Amino acid sequence: MNHLLYKASHLPPRFLSASAHWRAIFGRKALKIPLDAGFSCPNRDGTLATGGCSFCDAHGSGTGLRSLSLAGQWRYWKGRRNEKWGDVALIAYLQSFSNTHGPLEKLERVLTGLTSLEGLQGLCLGTRPDCLDQAKLHLLAQFPTQELWLELGLQSSNPATLARVNRGHTPQCFADAVHAAASLNIKVLAHVMAGLPGETPSDWLATTDFINRLPISGVKFHNLYISHGAPLARDYIEGRFTPPTLPQYAAWVADSIARLRPDIVVHRLVADPSPNDLLAPAWAGDKRLMLDAIESALAGRAAPEEAPPPLDSSAKGLRPLETRITSRDSLVIDAKQLCPLETHIASRSSPSYRRCKRPGPQTPAFSMVASASSSLIGVAQPQSPRPQYSSIPSSHAGVTQPRVEGVSGPAEAITAPREARRRLA
Repeated sequence: MNHLLYKASHLPPRFLSASAHWRAIFGRKALKIPLDAGFSCPNRDGTLATGGCSFCDAHGSGTGLRSLSLAGQWRYWKGRRNEKWGDVALIAYLQSFSNTHGPLEKLERVLTGLTSLEGLQGLCLGTRPDCLDQAKLHLLAQFPTQELWLELGLQSSNPATLARVNRGHTPQCFADAVHAAASLNIKVLAHVMAGLPGETPSDWLATTDFINRLPISGVKFHNLYISHGAPLARDYIEGRFTPPTLPQYAAWVADSIARLRPDIVVHRLVADPSPNDLLAPAWAGDKRLMLDAIESALAGRAAPEEAPPPLDSSAKGLRPLETRITSRDSLVIDAKQLCPLETHIASRSSPSYRRCKRPGPQTPAFSMVASASSSLIGVAQPQSPRPQYSSIPSSHAGVTQPRVEGVSGPAEAITAPREARRRLA
């Protein structure tokens, strides 16, 4: 069957893959081109701290091409991609470090430069939730492209875990940023990491539930690996920390997929470290081995026919999700597109797949927004009302979980900074 990309074709449909999503949008394969725009991270430059997250490498997932202009990097990677793949949709991926950290004017210059890239059809921008404010979000919302994704690092919904790994922000900060972006019709992709120090399987599932209750459109699963030079490397070398095993990670991902809201696009299942950066575990350097392990873990689970049961609403202030998705069959997603790994390619002509093209007219020229009070130019509200997302129960004793009510408006400010990008895309 030449339409299958992965050998796990015998598995039942599991989730909506990124490859299926891109095919539905562009009608062909899409590839990301990593770009380094010269941003830094508030956890490294002294704005918040200087050590960075305990798991982050020194490169922030840099491409090694920072010395080139964005146009030069684009030409380099575009040439290499075209040689291998031919006619594909090209998506700019601002991956390195936190790509909204710093003054608004710098973000304006970078986005303006991107508009001149030949063949650009989409933009994915990675940053930290505390490196956003209204002005920056308004600027992003105006970017003239068919696909726009804002990638935000969450890693865990447990505040104690975030403090332990020196993230420098809280789950509430993340929730505020998601609501603020969603209110401008920007798709948000959450990064989560399994195996963080002190985390339990229940913490991991609580993070999945946290994502389900927010207006999030995509997720990337990352296995914790230890990089040379990362703060966590010392703990590993001195025996104070042991990373999870491959069977553990595969089981956690399979458990999360079983609970994940089925309309959420899964963009990544495993991290992909550079061989020269990887210290441990050894299995993190074998992507095929990791995908096979996840395939096996998924095969051992029944295909989820229903979403997880509603969360307990007995606690004060909690209520079930009104728009609870009760069956995968109730979605406007072709069953062929809910895939085991990267199995099926979505059909462009599939009548049951709703295209995710952002509604509203595109701004012909990219006009800048000078302040948070500026009106939205060329940005339309969603054509159908967004669901109301209710609170999530706390699985962490003594910790108040974020309030994530409907998209009624962002917090006053989603200030400050931070997100050290890894080699994960």
